[in-house]
Amino acid sequence: MLLLTLLVVTIILGMVLISNWSDWKQEETPQGRTNLVGAGGGGNGGSNQVEVRQEDRKTFEDVAGCEEAIEELKVVKKKIGRPRLYKIFGAPVPSGVMLYGPPGTGKTLLARALAGEVGGHFEAMSGSQFVEMYVGVGAKRVREAYAKARAAARKSGRISIIFIDEIDAIAKKRGNGDGGGDKEYEQTLNELLVQMNGFGNHGLVLTMAATNRLDILDEAILRPGRFDVKVKVPKPDKKGRAQIYGVYLKKLKIVLPDGTPEEKEAAHAKLLDDLARRSHDFSGAEIEGAIKNAATIAVERRFGDVTEDLTDADMEKYGDMAIITVDDLNEGVDKMAYGTQIKSRVRTDKERWATAVHEIGHAAIPQALAGDPVNRITIVMTDKALGLMDSSPAEGERYDWTDEQFLLRLKTMLAGRAAEKILLAKISTGASNDFERASTLARQMVGVYGMSKEFGVKSLPLDQHGFPVSKVGEILLDKFNQAWGNLIDQMERETDEVIEKHRAQIEHCAKALFEEETLTGDEFRRLWQESAPSQAV
Repeated sequence: MLLLTLLVVTIILGMVLISNWSDWKQEETPQGRTNLVGAGGGGNGGSNQVEVRQEDRKTFEDVAGCEEAIEELKVVKKKIGRPRLYKIFGAPVPSGVMLYGPPGTGKTLLARALAGEVGGHFEAMSGSQFVEMYVGVGAKRVREAYAKARAAARKSGRISIIFIDEIDAIAKKRGNGDGGGDKEYEQTLNELLVQMNGFGNHGLVLTMAATNRLDILDEAILRPGRFDVKVKVPKPDKKGRAQIYGVYLKKLKIVLPDGTPEEKEAAHAKLLDDLARRSHDFSGAEIEGAIKNAATIAVERRFGDVTEDLTDADMEKYGDMAIITVDDLNEGVDKMAYGTQIKSRVRTDKERWATAVHEIGHAAIPQALAGDPVNRITIVMTDKALGLMDSSPAEGERYDWTDEQFLLRLKTMLAGRAAEKILLAKISTGASNDFERASTLARQMVGVYGMSKEFGVKSLPLDQHGFPVSKVGEILLDKFNQAWGNLIDQMERETDEVIEKHRAQIEHCAKALFEEETLTGDEFRRLWQESAPSQAV
């Protein structure tokens, strides 16, 4: 009996040793010789890791456009640096920080910046790297990642940070599926919850994660004790966009008008303000893309015919010539916002004239009715449009819309077709997208925002195109359709009146647009005033 008992105990101990061998082996591996960022899951002998060069390390100085998020992470940094002070007040170091917001807003950059500020080991990975078909593989990778982070923290004496991008790949709300994929998914999530809960961490590991969809994550991972700190990272406003441009332009040589230091500083500030205004609704990633576009345009303009790459001896010489102009920056923003110019297709003068009239028609409404200032008008064909008119609020951002602003927007959408009809006595297919967007907005005004006297303040659940998504009674549906249809008809009549009243100004500006192909907002306003009836006498 004694021998049997000893045999059972030996078997149990052996199973424990085998199950934990990989974790112990990982912790014994020497760390800290190079600061590594894991590009893949653990357990692959380091083949999925890349060394972080010193110039690639980020701090909060490298982040702009999300001041509230930065302030939140600065508090986390303070807790890491002074844990005892915060602990006696009952505010220990959080076990997790969740960054959420639209794509491209800088969530990964913020995580890297916090790691750079703290100075500890930083392990970056994607949630999809833990997703496997075979049960147990994802959970094993989670254990290995945390074992490695704990070992690195003990080695360096600084907290390690594990960053999981797109965490929704492994942390969606759990269901009742019985398939192997569901079991693997749930095992991986359960292991992550256990590791975050602090067993063996003792303040050694801070878990950071990023997602675009906070609403689909499992409640267990969002509760206090897991991801204690939730930081929203929205798209930047105008001030934030200017700050982001400032961060990137500090590293570039920009041609500005000559003058005193004060004049140059003012010119630089105006450049940032103009770029921010023209980049309405850009994310941080889109701003970075616009800067890269500008740099590419500058290289092609000066050295597009160079066939050989630079040698080490050429780097300094060409570095002095790496200059970007304001026009390069504007073209870079335009390419990001409006697409790539299509130069291989040739339009007839008749088509170009019709496009010019159409786009000036759009611009006439905000100009004549004191709407959002026009930024740019062009008839240059891109892979996104035959031409366009861009306008944005003078205050930079608008967080609340009134019915008057929506009505003005409806008229602006309908004005392109109205200008074609009145000035050219024809209609074309170019306005189809305008009508689609106008109809969607009209349905939302009636069914969501309660901006219709005819329909009242009733609310209907609508999809992204403004159509009802649930069963609605025939009488109510007929009243809804009649209300938004009447709204569109009324806006069309009022738009025609504005176009007819300013017909001469529209034609004058369209001629200039036809010749120049692109007009800035200031150029358009000057042409509009030149042809105003009061000045024509």
